[in-house]
Amino acid sequence: GALSHGLLLAAGVLRVPLALAGGGIAARRDTAPVDVADIAPPLAALAGLDWRSEGAVGRGVDLLAGQAAPGRVRIAESLYGHHRYGWAQLSGAIWDSATLVEAGGTRVFWLPEQPFGEDLPGVLGPPQDREEDLGAMRAAISRYKSREAADLMDSGGDAGAYGAGGYGAGGYGAGGEVVPFLPQAENVRLPDPYRFVANADLLNVIAARTTAARANRDEAALDQLARELRRLARADPRNREAAFRTGRVQQALAELAPSPAEVRSRLEAAEKAYGRAWELGRRDAGTLIAFCGVNAGGREAEALARLEALGGALRPWTCQIWLLAAKLRQATGDEAGFQKACEAAKEACRGPRAQAR
Repeated sequence: GALSHGLLLAAGVLRVPLALAGGGIAARRDTAPVDVADIAPPLAALAGLDWRSEGAVGRGVDLLAGQAAPGRVRIAESLYGHHRYGWAQLSGAIWDSATLVEAGGTRVFWLPEQPFGEDLPGVLGPPQDREEDLGAMRAAISRYKSREAADLMDSGGDAGAYGAGGYGAGGYGAGGEVVPFLPQAENVRLPDPYRFVANADLLNVIAARTTAARANRDEAALDQLARELRRLARADPRNREAAFRTGRVQQALAELAPSPAEVRSRLEAAEKAYGRAWELGRRDAGTLIAFCGVNAGGREAEALARLEALGGALRPWTCQIWLLAAKLRQATGDEAGFQKACEAAKEACRGPRAQAR
């Protein structure tokens, strides 16, 4: 029930139990805090691997060999709000019973140990007896960011490029990209997720209401959603998801338009909104297809040129992108290009498993 799950750094996402079970693991319970970095070393030890000799970068400890160091600073991050809504990236340091959160550099929260599910911060600054700890915790965050930037550059990534310079993600992000940390001067200019987190829930509600209104052909409901999105965009102008949702509403309104001129007007509004979402960083297959395809009727050559120009960052293309390319090439009379795109779509739709067989 925590609507801000994954968007904020708080007890609901930081206090996660770790369970290890299997041969060679004696039953015991340990309340010492651990870190994600502590997962690999005991697994490597159980598998008979010399973790350090493998050249791994991890700085975790073997939990089966003893307790984790009690006084170490542990690091947390949340880049999901930045990736999805264009908000500031969050980074935090946990030391003893307190958590320091840097939210775009505009605020520093000192979070005492909280009940599970308490997502919003209650204290804006450290108590007097922890003032000296503030510098140490900030330094730990800075070291973590510096190490990650160095690791990224060593792997051939571009730490300054959004969307193109990411590297493969594990965990929740498996198969996607991890966006590098922004320079502090850039991050500080972005919206504070703690102030705007309610917009995430609102956008989820708007997405569901758009689907229902479209199915019911309810023009009045769609008009109301368009007004709500305009208000949200004024309050949170760099929210890429709000721009995308605006495109969806305008596209649904075009289906109900009473005249060809009104259809064209609403499709142009949808195209503009999708373009804004792409410009703000919502650079995925769905946004690309919507931006290039929603208003392509009679402008297929222009739409194809846009698809080719913008799609380079999304290679390899998905089946759906290739299908749009095939449709556009067919409309422009490029039969050879149409056949080639159809073949590429067929291969993409088969997926890696089918290709392996």
